[in-house]
This record gives sequence, C-alpha cells and structure tokens, in this order.
Amino acid sequence: MCRNVRMFLCRGYTDEKLKDIGAYFGVGESGVSQACRRVKDKIKKDKKLERKISKVERGSGKLTNCNQVEYA
Repeated sequence: MCRNVRMFLCRGYTDEKLKDIGAYFGVGESGVSQACRRVKDKIKKDKKLERKISKVERGSGKLTNCNQVEYA
C-alpha cells in the first residue's frame, strides 16, 4: 500500500506523466492508474489513512518530481 500511496501522491502533486511515474516505480501506465484508483477507494473506507494522506498533502505543496515523495 505504501508504494501505491507514493504513486497516488506523485500523480496528484507533480506534473509527471503516467508513463514517467510508472518508469520510476517500475510499472506501466495502467499500473499507476490502478494504484491510484485503489488508494482513492481505500481512502473512502479508511479514515485513518485519509488523515495520514491529508497530513502529507498539507505539507507537500507542489512537488517537482517523484523523488520528493520518497520519504513523504
């Protein structure tokens, strides 16, 4: 789940294309899309995860690339 959350944050907070995000994580574009969809679905059901991601989102602002999400 951690890797999926990182892909979700990269997709939402960088200008990177799905292809570039996928290359960074070693998956295809569809893998990135699936991961993001799974995280969105999990957030709807898991309020603790929602709070954790919100906390990271508040502190992240606009990221320039996926390397900045590494330790988020």
